[in-house]
Amino acid sequence: MNNIYDLLVISIKNIEVECDKHKNKKEYLLKKRLLKDILTHLHEIRRQVHENLNEKEKNNI
Repeated sequence: MNNIYDLLVISIKNIEVECDKHKNKKEYLLKKRLLKDILTHLHEIRRQVHENLNEKEKNNI
């Protein structure tokens, strides 16, 4: 899971860099904002999954 998450983060960062090349266009600013939102949601999902896994491990011990 960490590898997938890391790959997604890298991909989003690369897209943001491309968007930065076109700062003067409003559509790119909107796309970059959307990418930031997606990244935030991915981080939250990752955190929840880790919490659930840790809780499950504690219950199995």
